[in-house]
Amino acid sequence: RAARARQVIEGADRFPQVRGVQDSSRSLRVDQDDLRQRANDFDLALNLSWEIDLWGRLRDISDAAVQDADATEADFLAARLSLAGNTAKAWFNAIETQLQVELAKETLVSFQSNLEIIQRAFNAGVDEPGGDNALDLRLARANVAGAENQVGLSGRNRDASARALETLLGRYPSNELEVADEHTPISRRVPAGLPSELLLRRPDLIAAERRLTGEGFRVRAAKKAFLPAFTLTARGGTNSSEFSELLDPDRLVANLAGGIVQPITEGGRLRGAVALSQADRDELLQRYAQAALDAFREVETTLAAERYLASQEKALITAASESDAAERLAVDQYGRGIVDIITVLDSQRRAFNSKSALIAIRNERLQNRIDLY
Repeated sequence: RAARARQVIEGADRFPQVRGVQDSSRSLRVDQDDLRQRANDFDLALNLSWEIDLWGRLRDISDAAVQDADATEADFLAARLSLAGNTAKAWFNAIETQLQVELAKETLVSFQSNLEIIQRAFNAGVDEPGGDNALDLRLARANVAGAENQVGLSGRNRDASARALETLLGRYPSNELEVADEHTPISRRVPAGLPSELLLRRPDLIAAERRLTGEGFRVRAAKKAFLPAFTLTARGGTNSSEFSELLDPDRLVANLAGGIVQPITEGGRLRGAVALSQADRDELLQRYAQAALDAFREVETTLAAERYLASQEKALITAASESDAAERLAVDQYGRGIVDIITVLDSQRRAFNSKSALIAIRNERLQNRIDLY
């Protein structure tokens, strides 16, 4: 709204400026006989001034302001799009942290179950073929404590992500927002052969292009400042010694005048203004080129990441499945005295890490899709 208001202000000089003026004065005169005479003078007039935009200088200034306002509007659209994207990202982050909390709790329950088995064997004084029960007991307790720490860490991350999402939604960060219990599956591929012209929809590129165009208008206006300026002034109104006679049409007076102003020398100010506008235009041209390069880089990076992330997710699905099966097998073999507790603990950590990584990679794929969009 401020940019549109500045646009109106910058374009106002193209139109006639009309002002109403009411002057009042009182004078005291003393003649040769020391007689004092008071005189009143009342003046009511309309003053008009208008610079005739013969060369289009004022129009260029106005057009530059229009481009600036359009650029600001594009900035607003970019900010709105960024807010929507960040809100969607925060939503999926909250889902991931919730899933990590659930995984950590499931892992803790599994570790506690193993600890109970080892504790009973230790209390019974049974020395399993797998090793010393006292060592196994301490390792199992350490594993449970580590799992409890992971539950606390996951819960803290879940709390922070929920409050961040609530803040983005303009709500008080009370950690009362419920999220989905699963990530949205990605069911479609990114279409092949998307035209590069799609990048022209990006608000940041639109803003850069508008600012560059606006500065081009300013360069033209700065050059036209060397040309003569044609001005028209007019005044019409009434004058009377009595206030009540100000509106008397018989006292109407008017005058009309025109003028030409030709700059001769201003100490280099006009040439400096042209040079400054040209330098600003060149800078904005480089910024526009950089914005375009950044746009291509971001698209290419997210497209490449799409392939890598899909491959990672496929590998982690296999890793999670195999690690889960290996954990069950290790626990069973430990109970039969075939493997030691270290093998069991290692298999449990592998299972947890692979499942946690799978949750994270699914969130990363969704985040990447949002970036691409």
